[in-house]
Amino acid sequence: MAKANLSRTLVGLTVVVVGVAVALFGVGLRTAETQTTSYYYEVQDLGTFPWALGRDYGSYSSPTDINSLGHVVGVAGYRSDFEPQYHAFLYKDGQIKDLGSLGSGFSFATAINDFDQIVGASYSTYYGEVHAFLYEDGQMKDLGDLGGDYNPEIGQDRANDINASGHVVGQSLKSSKNFHAFLYRGEGPMQDLGDLVTSGEGASFAMAINDFDQIVGASNNDHSTSRYDPTAFLYQNEQMIDLETRLLPDDNGSVWTLDSAYGINNKGQIVAFGWRQDGDPNTQCAECALLLTPRSDIPPPADTTKPSTSATRSVEPNAAGWNKENVTVRLNATDNQGGSGVQKITYSASGAQSIAQTDAPGDLVKVALDQEGTTTLTYYATDKAGNVEDQKTLTVKIDKSAPTGTVSINDGASRTRSRSVTLTLSATDPSPSSGVSQMRISNTQSGLSSASWEAYSTTKAWTLSSGQGTKTVYVRYRDGAGNESAVVTDTIKYSP
Repeated sequence: MAKANLSRTLVGLTVVVVGVAVALFGVGLRTAETQTTSYYYEVQDLGTFPWALGRDYGSYSSPTDINSLGHVVGVAGYRSDFEPQYHAFLYKDGQIKDLGSLGSGFSFATAINDFDQIVGASYSTYYGEVHAFLYEDGQMKDLGDLGGDYNPEIGQDRANDINASGHVVGQSLKSSKNFHAFLYRGEGPMQDLGDLVTSGEGASFAMAINDFDQIVGASNNDHSTSRYDPTAFLYQNEQMIDLETRLLPDDNGSVWTLDSAYGINNKGQIVAFGWRQDGDPNTQCAECALLLTPRSDIPPPADTTKPSTSATRSVEPNAAGWNKENVTVRLNATDNQGGSGVQKITYSASGAQSIAQTDAPGDLVKVALDQEGTTTLTYYATDKAGNVEDQKTLTVKIDKSAPTGTVSINDGASRTRSRSVTLTLSATDPSPSSGVSQMRISNTQSGLSSASWEAYSTTKAWTLSSGQGTKTVYVRYRDGAGNESAVVTDTIKYSP
């Protein structure tokens, strides 16, 4: 039973202003049999609860699902900055029915089957714990929880779907940190479906169930332990399967990374969201809705090809190989067409900047380098078949410090009878450095910016400007990274 417009993270949805109920609790309409499409539609106002009319910012209602009998469920109430009220509703036979709550003024419905069994979530007390519910035979039943401590920063429990047998799936707090997907079969406690992390300490949530009790949703795995970075799963025969391990390349040979599965029909077709691991994002969808159709129980040929990683700097070095600002290196790994896909990029750094060996899940990571001196970045990728790329290195040289220096005319003499003088030049570059490499000299300050750069030397024959009087020589130094010193000067009185 397909669902749409649901949060792609495992974070629960904190209920505040229910005017955005579709964004918070939105679940798309059930997939129906193919029918002839009409071009014009009759509009029917489903209304709201009488007690919500005329209150605060106004009443509203928002639908979330419809069954084949045309019975609609959703949420209705009124908006308020202080005490908004909303309840789950059932619309049938031209009437909107208030389904109540589990003990507070807050509840919402997410799905309905053809037997008018309804699921959703409700606060048990005013802004207290939130539990999943099953509404049937005029009663709202609390489905309990998986034993986790309520944590509003993580989110709330909720039921997301129900099939024709009245089996319910959703998510419930397993601990104070994570949700787990659950299955409720109509009696007894809800069943914890676990997660894809070997330790069992990951997070998961179930989004949809078909009439064969095949369940889809999202979970962390051993390569992605953050609840904000899940992958899609299929749960069947008491086993949670990582769908990324069951994907064939698409018609273009592209390999996909899955985020979450949102719906499954009775043919076993699954709708999911994913990222393309290769291809041109300017001409092909990069983050896309996907339809997964079961084709074969035979796995594809083994992937024996190593992935390949490219390194791109945010700023290219100068001709001498130096940068005078921080550098971010973008590591991007690709796998062969039809391969298993990139699992992780491993990198480390040594030299001026030390970075311990780090595994970055996925095919892209950015490494920030900001220490002066020479740093060697080592990196390689591993694909999901276990193929490991040969190590690669990139040398990054950074010098952000300007040199300092002095200039002396005729060893510091105060007078000269000749315009031909000898300059004594001295400059140093703070360590670690690219070294002083160039200098420019002028008899005027305004002319210094247009003077030619020349190789740095400690002495130079120089001709003062014409005319008697005090003469000034202006000098600026530059290091190998392109950092320029402040202007330094010396004066001497010219009297022939």
